[in-house]
Amino acid sequence: MTADILLDRSQIDEILLFSGDSDFDYLAKKLRDLGKKVVVFSSRKMLSWELKLTAQRYVFFEDLRERIERK
Repeated sequence: MTADILLDRSQIDEILLFSGDSDFDYLAKKLRDLGKKVVVFSSRKMLSWELKLTAQRYVFFEDLRERIERK
């Protein structure tokens, strides 16, 4: 997966990562080094501290609940 994203990097400005797993920290760092914006979507309990430091922005699912919940 990492290679696919990096190969297509010329057409990508922003990466939305729907995982808080620290395994994605290396990918996020490489993408930042290439000038890409990395936004992580995760739950508060599952966001690793590594990704929290690497991402330019992070969004918690809990904060989105009211905006996306079906009523």
